[in-house]
This record gives sequence, structure tokens and C-alpha cells, in this order.
Amino acid sequence: MASITKYFLICVFILPLVYGDTPGNCTYDSILGSWEFSIGETGHDNSVNCTGFTAPVLQKLTIELYFPDVAFDNYGNKGVWILVYNQGFEVVLNNRKYFAFSKYVKSGENYTSVCSETLPGWSHNIDGNDWACYYGKKINTKDRLQTVQVKYTFQPPKPAPITSQSAQIAANLPAEFDWRNVGGVNYVTPVRNQASCGSCFAFASAGMYESRLKVMTANEVNITISPQDVVQCCNYSQGCSGGFPYLVSKYSEDFGFVEETCLPYTAQDGPCVSEIKCKRHYGTKYRYVGDFYGGCNEALMKIELVKNGPMAVAFMVYDDFMSYQGGIYHHTGLQDKFNPFEITNHAVLLVGYGYDHDTKEKFWIVKNSWGTGWGEEGYFRIRRGNDECSIESIAVESTPIL
Repeated sequence: MASITKYFLICVFILPLVYGDTPGNCTYDSILGSWEFSIGETGHDNSVNCTGFTAPVLQKLTIELYFPDVAFDNYGNKGVWILVYNQGFEVVLNNRKYFAFSKYVKSGENYTSVCSETLPGWSHNIDGNDWACYYGKKINTKDRLQTVQVKYTFQPPKPAPITSQSAQIAANLPAEFDWRNVGGVNYVTPVRNQASCGSCFAFASAGMYESRLKVMTANEVNITISPQDVVQCCNYSQGCSGGFPYLVSKYSEDFGFVEETCLPYTAQDGPCVSEIKCKRHYGTKYRYVGDFYGGCNEALMKIELVKNGPMAVAFMVYDDFMSYQGGIYHHTGLQDKFNPFEITNHAVLLVGYGYDHDTKEKFWIVKNSWGTGWGEEGYFRIRRGNDECSIESIAVESTPIL
């Protein structure tokens, strides 16, 4: 167990800063090892309430987690696992998925991480029609770093190393690219304003879905996803207190998005009240760019962006960003220091990249959710290629289902 400081994701908005999500802080070295998953009754649909689940436990499964993303169960089945920032982890193995937040306890105003246990979580088959509740408990802390072939050595520096193959592919991409103008066509939906709610994770994920749907349909399908539904209905997030694009993309696969007309944005928390009759729009193949947390880099982001469309990214907002009005942003106090778990507190939508024709400085083009009166008509450019403010650390992509 370790005492923690609440510094992490996610979101910030234009006036007060909000540091949200659960007060857990569990990194690779505290998660790796043997786990026992205690699983309840199967056969439920996705409305099953796993809050407070403790019993009856009908099945126990032993899972071995290896760095960075390899998992085995006690039956010899091989799968993958994904660390979700420092908040929890998802295991995909033997045609089932398991996701839970890491456990924490509160004493007065202080929180303590219990990284050897999870809170009650959700398990379901790949088809999403057979749900159960479960919780996990670590049963072995033996080193799991060198027992399987891994993609990188333990705790890769950020960004992850660029392979020769991805470097070659990226080198053949256009020097400049912007989904707002591809052959005269705009594939990016309008800038919105999250207002006084830490819902940037919902806006970034909704914007990715909207834009990728336009890309997939040659701009014929143009819808507006409801961030309010994510704020109120997504059990994988904490409403106006924060969330993660990876888990919102998981929500799109497990539950589906609704359109803005079904549940208009109010910038407030509230009970889940989306109309049952509203059409659900589903996504799939959600993942971190680079396949695991820590595997991202500039080349992979460029390849994914050009190939499949805008993607959700996160970065750290410092005070000087709040007064940004234009140009290529870089934080004046940025420290080039090794930190495998880079602090991020705001999610946005990556839509393009380019370079300054005079200075040759490279930049990303990013859509914010602070309204069109901020920045460059709601967008900003940020230095590219050096993981500025952790912008290249936690990119997420997902594919809409037509």
C-alpha cells in the first residue's frame, strides 16, 4: 500500500482546474504478478449492478500478468492486459473481458491506494451478452519482467522507441496533414464547450467517434454524440470529476453512444436518464496507440491519424496554457526528465500535424472543448516530436461500427 497524492486525470476546463477520477495510483510494478479473480453469477446483461459486489462467488480464476501486456490464466490460455493510466486494468483472455478500478480506501481527508486489490468490476464475453461481477486480489508479487518476450524493457521512457518499420512508414506520410481540410472536405465536427464540468474525456471521445464516422462514410454520416450521456451513464468514469478516453471507448463498445438530441449537454452530474428508445451508436477495437500504456510515440500517432482519422489524446495543462491565444505552444517550464507515468489532466482531439515554414518547428493540431472563443478558434497547436506536456504519451483510438 502506498499513500497517494491526487494529481491525475482528468479534466481541466477554462476557469477552475479539476483533478479528477478515482484517487488510486497503481503503476506497472504494483500490478504485475499473479491475481485471483473471484467471479459471480454469469448470464446477466449489461445492466448488472456490480457496485459493492462481494458474493456469492461462483468461480475463481488465476491470472498471471506480465510486462507490458501479456496475460495467462491457470488453464494455459494466453491473452492481453491493459493498464489504464494508474487507475485500474483490463484483461482480455479466453473470449472474456475483465475491467476493474484499483482499490483505494479513505481515512479522513486522505486516500491510500491498495494496489494488490481491485474494486468490484465488470466481466463479460466478447459478444457483450453474458455479464458478471468480479473482484481481483493479488496472490503473488514475484517479478514478472523477464519471463516472457516483451516489446520493450521495463518502464519504457516516454515516448516509446520508434521502430525502423514505423519510422519508414511515417517518413512516407505527407509533411502536413489536417482532417479539417482533406481535398477541400472537413471531416471534423464543430468545436464545443464543456463549460464548468470536467467532461473533456467525453468530448474528446465523442469528437473522435464523430470524425471517424465521417471519414468511414466519405462525409455522408454526420451526427453529434451526447457527452452528457457519458457523464451521467458511464460507470467507467466519474462524471464531471473526470474519466479516460480509453474507458469511454470501452463504454461505446459495451453500451453505445446516444446522440445529442437524446440527452443534451447540461455540464452537470446527474442520474442516467437517456431514453431507452434512443438509437445507440457502437464502437469497437478501442486501444492505446502502441497497444499498451507506454507504447505510444510520434510516428505511431501520425500513422494512426492519417490512416484512420482523429484520435483522443491527453496532456498536462499548466498555468501558461490557460492564456494561450495562438501559435505553437510549449510549456516554458517543461523538464526533460524520465517519468514512465507522465501526469496528464486534460483530454482533447488530435486532428492534424504540420510544421512552421519559417522556423521548421513541428506541431500537432488539436481540437479543444473550451469553445471557439479560446485559442485559434477553439483549436491549438503544440510542439510535436518531444512529448510536449506528455501529449505523445496516451493516445487512444477506436473504430465506429456502421
